[in-house]
This record gives sequence, structure tokens and C-alpha cells, in this order.
Amino acid sequence: MPRSESAGPVRVDVSSRYPVVEFELLDSAHRTVASAPRRLCVDIAPGVYELRTTAGRFERTEVLTMRPGSPHVVGDVPLDVPTATPRADHPHAVATGNLSAGIADRIDDGAGLVLVLRGAAGKAPAPADVEVLDEHSARLTEPADWQGDAVAGWTGWTRVGPPGGYVVRYRTGRSSGSWLEVPLWLQAGWQTVVFVPCEGGPDPAAATVHLTPRGVTWTGHTGRDVLCQLLLCCLETGQAVPPFVLEEHVPDWRRDPMLALLAGAAMAATGGQEYARLLAEVERLLPGHPDVAALRLGRSPRPSWTPRLH
Repeated sequence: MPRSESAGPVRVDVSSRYPVVEFELLDSAHRTVASAPRRLCVDIAPGVYELRTTAGRFERTEVLTMRPGSPHVVGDVPLDVPTATPRADHPHAVATGNLSAGIADRIDDGAGLVLVLRGAAGKAPAPADVEVLDEHSARLTEPADWQGDAVAGWTGWTRVGPPGGYVVRYRTGRSSGSWLEVPLWLQAGWQTVVFVPCEGGPDPAAATVHLTPRGVTWTGHTGRDVLCQLLLCCLETGQAVPPFVLEEHVPDWRRDPMLALLAGAAMAATGGQEYARLLAEVERLLPGHPDVAALRLGRSPRPSWTPRLH
């Protein structure tokens, strides 16, 4: 690594709004110079370094060429986190909002489901590759009930029905008998909004699930949706997440308590006062939800709707 004997140290100061993010700085020999969660601030010799930003299986790398008198300061490192949830201005998000609006005022004490299959522009995903079954294994989805837009590349299905347990079946191969079944709980008084990436076929391992209160239309929220995805990344790798105050990062998380479920699952290993407070709040929002009960009993920290795929 090139150095100047007369040059003084130069500062690297990076941080993230997301509490699950970790930073690691490596020198040109791939040795760790410094690491820290949430914020990394260190004075180093000029030279070439690699900055790694990670959260579970998510990783972002950046090469830093540090010169005398030129610090690297980034107050909120931008993260382009791949997620099945569309950005708020994406045509799929607009379509989902319209589907959600169509059932928002019809839920009452029942439960709503908005299922959106996301494909590439110019090719709507085939609804025959995804089925929804009720608790008696009766198929609820019929070809005529699906909506879609081939130009925008999405297909969607909505339903208002009894709360409780359902199953979403995904065709995993061209054989008619090759299906993966994933449980899905529909909470009373809420819309459950499911996004499934389907370029080249449905990918249930990458699906995301959100909750929206009855009477309210689903809308995307970048900060909330990215934090949801980062928490999923941590859960998939077993990364411990220290307790954090959810309100400090996503003030309106009560509009989508799925974030609270994911945060609770990620914090379960460390516990503490903040975890207990979060669990009490999510129990109030989602009484009877099986994932909440699992957290209270200290069982599987992974949400039930995430398939165990490798």
C-alpha cells in the first residue's frame, strides 16, 4: 500500500440510518483495519482501502483511495438493497395501491390479501404458477380472478375472507406435481400484501410480506421497506441484532407491523428491555398472530411465511 512518510492520517467517517448495518475497513492486503456497527470513524494512513457494508447476507463493497487532506465522510451510506417490494414510484407500487384500495374498506372484522407477482416489463407472470389454498386445502385462486398488465409486467389477485391460516403454493418446476407450499397467516382487520419476484418463474425465497390496516391503502415507504429487507438478511444468516428503538428509525412502523415482527425476531437472541417493549406493542397490534406467539414462547425466530430454501 503506497504511503507517504510525511503525510498525516486521513479520516474515514461513515454511518447508516439502519441499526443492523455493520462496517469493515480493509487495507490493500485484505487485513481488517477497523470495524464497527452503525458508524465507523477512524484515522488511517493514506492509501487504498476497501470498505465493506454488510447486514446479514447483504454486502456492499467500495474501494477508497485515501489521499492526504481528503477525508471520506458519508453521513448515511446509500444502500441499494435488492427487495421484492417495489419502490414507491414504481409502476408495480402504483398497481398494488390500486389493488389495495379495492378491498381496504371491505375488510371489517375479516382479513384481506393482496398478492402481487412481479415480472419484467413487457411480460406479466403466469398466474398458473401460484395458487392460494384455504385451511381445508381448497383452491381459492381462479384464472378469471387475476388482474395484470403485461406492459408493466405484473399480475395480481385480491381477496377478503376469514382471518386465519392459508397456504400459498408455488410451482417450482415444469412438472405439474412440483410445488412448494408456504404458510401464510391473514390477520383480522388487516390487509396482508405479498410481493413475489417472478422473472423466470416464482421465487418464494425472495418474497416479501407487509401488513396494512383496514380502511388504509397500501403505499411503499423506502426506509421501512429497506429495513424490513435488511432484517430478513440478518435472519437468514443468523446475525445477532442488538435491541434498538424502532421509533427512532421508522416513525410510522405501526402502519406496517410486519417490520415489528421482523425486528422482534432479529432481536430475540439478545432480548432486553427494548425487545420486551416491542413485543408487548406488537401483541397489542396483532393479537393471536402465530408469529407473535412464537416470539413470546421463545421459539423459531424466523417468520413462518419465509420458506426454508437453500
